[in-house]
Amino acid sequence: MKKIIIKDNSLEEVFSQIKSKIGGTISNEEGIVSFSSNSDHHIGEIKGSCYSNSISFIKCKLSLSEDIIVHLQPNYRASFLYFVYCNKGKFLHKYKNNNLYRPIHPHQTVVINSGAKGVTLVFKKEQLNEIIFIKINPLIYLRKEKFGKILDKNIQFMYSNFDTIEGYTHYGSYNLKLAENFNRIDNIQESGFVKKIYLEGQIKLLLALLIKQYTWDVQNKDTVFELTNSELRKVREISEYIKKFPSKSHSIKKLTTQYFISPSKLQKGFKIMHDRTVADFIKNLRIELAEEMIKNRECTISEIVYDIGFTSRSYFSKIFKEKYHCSPKNYQEKLKLNFNIS
Repeated sequence: MKKIIIKDNSLEEVFSQIKSKIGGTISNEEGIVSFSSNSDHHIGEIKGSCYSNSISFIKCKLSLSEDIIVHLQPNYRASFLYFVYCNKGKFLHKYKNNNLYRPIHPHQTVVINSGAKGVTLVFKKEQLNEIIFIKINPLIYLRKEKFGKILDKNIQFMYSNFDTIEGYTHYGSYNLKLAENFNRIDNIQESGFVKKIYLEGQIKLLLALLIKQYTWDVQNKDTVFELTNSELRKVREISEYIKKFPSKSHSIKKLTTQYFISPSKLQKGFKIMHDRTVADFIKNLRIELAEEMIKNRECTISEIVYDIGFTSRSYFSKIFKEKYHCSPKNYQEKLKLNFNIS
């Protein structure tokens, strides 16, 4: 097992220390620092950037042939919080500065106050690790962005919870929805300055979702782990199945029988992942699909209603108008009018 000690200085210095410990190459393109390695022991890349001197991120995608202990050591009394999301793989976190290690599983969230003693993590060999670390100094960020007093109090309360306990860590619940935002970071199609803006937006959005997840965990601490990671995976599979076949008749009984999950767990999973019931998820998916069909296909409203799985045109028109504030027919006519004018 290899041990690496890294001083938590600037992002460039952190990457230089990683290179000196395990080899590899570093590049810096438009403020995005990237490290890549293709040795016998380490394959993959690490990249990161810093925003406003109060938020920075490091995203790792590494496959290891040896176990590695990483100790992140702050140079002073830590004022930062580390929001961590494990997308793939599994790593261990040293718990309360003793010799106990707690596993962090795929799709689990963690919030860490390193304290003066730092953060110790263990990455296991023979697995692909995809993890993002977002570091923020809440007080500096709030002052720079000039947030209002209410939000200021809310975030400072969260920060004070961590700051009062040396090395405190909040082990959060599983969240598959965050995986979608995680994957968008690598799928930005823009280039140059526009890409940099997109990336900053995605990082701050992911941070906001992680803060929201922490708040939800605290408020629902008695029920936060009612679903296991495997159950959430089943919910995700069901979501993808419904997206693939939106016009099918998806009853709760059929879905739970097909995927071996209880109705209550299925509904709880959809509330966690989509903030909707299963029925609302299907209804919203069909309406959004109908809107795309109106824009991109030459067909009647009745044909669309049939294709997306509704049996009543009047019901379809009602819920379409609730979402888009316009009947499907008027929506279609407005699109044709705009096309003819242009």
